[in-house]
Amino acid sequence: MKVTIVDIAEDTGLSLSTVSKYLNHKNVLPENKEAIENSIRKLGYTPNRIAQSLRSKSSHTVAFLMPSSLDEFWGRMITHIETVLRKEGYKSIIYYYSMDSGQQVRLANTLLNNKVDGVIAISSYYFNQAFSILCDSEIPVILIDQVDHSLKADFITSDNYRGGYLAGRYLADHHHERIGFVAGLSYGYTIKERTRGFLDALKDAGVQSNPEYFSYQISSEEEGGKRTENLLRLPVPPTALCFFSRSLCIDGFQKIRELGIKMPGQLSVIGFDDDLIFPVIDPPLTVISQDFQIIGSQAATLLLERIRGNRDDFPARILTPVKLVERESVKFLR
Repeated sequence: MKVTIVDIAEDTGLSLSTVSKYLNHKNVLPENKEAIENSIRKLGYTPNRIAQSLRSKSSHTVAFLMPSSLDEFWGRMITHIETVLRKEGYKSIIYYYSMDSGQQVRLANTLLNNKVDGVIAISSYYFNQAFSILCDSEIPVILIDQVDHSLKADFITSDNYRGGYLAGRYLADHHHERIGFVAGLSYGYTIKERTRGFLDALKDAGVQSNPEYFSYQISSEEEGGKRTENLLRLPVPPTALCFFSRSLCIDGFQKIRELGIKMPGQLSVIGFDDDLIFPVIDPPLTVISQDFQIIGSQAATLLLERIRGNRDDFPARILTPVKLVERESVKFLR
């Protein structure tokens, strides 16, 4: 069986990132260098020369990485990315990744072996070994959505703080005071920013926030619909709810229907992210919308600049605009 950098990392007790740095001729601590060289001799590791020559042999191929748990929501962005890439003679290929670190390492090796010129990835809540290996190998990586400051990569994401602020202020300006939200995992970058904006908006509007009305996801198995029901069964329930993602909005909308609660008469609702069904459901849903064309086009344009050697403002932190799409799901209380 061929020896890999995973075997070197396990044998030395060092991280994959450290081993990858050494193999790509980057500086590591002297004691780590010695340990890695001893392990290479002992295990008979042979470096992948194809991967090491990646930067000097362009394949004109870009990899687009998506979490395997992701729904089709982000897929619409691929069209905008490919439009920019095709104009410049590049082709793209889609890969999915999971939470399994072994699968992530294999994915990174696959990309290196296939000589991809760069990577655009929708990042997730959890640390990804593939991103770390690719960044350490000096493959240009553009991350979308979640921000991980531990990685030497460019990030493009929507202005989530602004989105949260617009949602909270809109509900407050409609004279709601019992305002709640249903969110994803509290430690994710996008949720943190949306929450921060939302709470700042309530404060600026003079509305007292009530943590009892705020529901964060605890585990991946938790259903947004059940958490919506828990909020609506409180002795004094909220009069308005904001759902911090498209999937949570759909789950919550279904649960509200099941409970026989009328919108917006008994409950006002605002969502994050737009969907083709949101303008046609009853009532049409007011949302905070991200601009996938801008995100995709900017990600592809920036990646091409990095591939061509332009390192200005690296690592870039780009926030794209959001907008409030007003429909009929929020009621003025007075």
